[in-house]
Amino acid sequence: LAGKTAVDLRVRATDSYGHTSAWTPYQRFALDRTAPELSLLTDLDLLLQDGFLSEDEGLWAGLLTDDRAPAGVTACLDGACRQGAAPLGNWQLALPLPEADGVSATVIITGTDAAGNASQPLTRTVIVDTVPPVLTVATRVRETPLTGAQPLVVLAGSYADGGGVAEIYARLQGPAGDFWTTAERQNGQWTLALVLETVGAYQITLQVYDRAGNGRDYGPFPLIVTLHKRYLPVVVHDAAGPTAAVGQPAAPADLAGNGAATVGVVAIRPAAVWLRERRWRAMAGAG
Repeated sequence: LAGKTAVDLRVRATDSYGHTSAWTPYQRFALDRTAPELSLLTDLDLLLQDGFLSEDEGLWAGLLTDDRAPAGVTACLDGACRQGAAPLGNWQLALPLPEADGVSATVIITGTDAAGNASQPLTRTVIVDTVPPVLTVATRVRETPLTGAQPLVVLAGSYADGGGVAEIYARLQGPAGDFWTTAERQNGQWTLALVLETVGAYQITLQVYDRAGNGRDYGPFPLIVTLHKRYLPVVVHDAAGPTAAVGQPAAPADLAGNGAATVGVVAIRPAAVWLRERRWRAMAGAG
């Protein structure tokens, strides 16, 4: 059949008793000894250059070309296979992606034509990562005074992913609008430090992405920013009644705290502070 492009065939049948049918009319069959050619779309090949295969990259497509009639495509991922028709040459298949976090696998795709000729297999070795990274929050600031130009760590914790974390983004929504930044990462630990220069209510949302492109949101985390702490004048009350204001002590009590300070024999306790006529006063007992 070398050099031929078609053959004419006819057939007849014989049963077990030796009866033979008449010959059928001749029928012409095309000869096809040429295997089809298989290719991926250029955009998909570009996506796979990072070596990862994520959930969003599980739909593969390409072309199956043949000198006569392309038929179909079979795609296998580590032995799990799916088939799709490609009578017009265009093919598209959803790979049987497992739930995996940074696992090496091999994708093999083969095309066939109407005569059953198989193409050369198209092979790609990838890291299957369909699981988003995980963050834990170990440190969280809910309220703080203005930091000025000094950054303050408001959130911190750990991160983990089988294929590696690419970035942790933070969205800060506050009185001055929205602001995006990134968290610092080192050895599985992350910290988010912010410069807070405006009083008000803030909301922080985290977005973490791994190297395969899988992402997950965390939050929101509310944050209240107040004015700077102030050391207030003190009016001392004892058994004899109120005396003149002693002003700010040499070692001033931080009235925003929970401890106590002593001026002479007078104990100043923050829990005894109240607001009256737009002035702060502290009540204290004689020591």
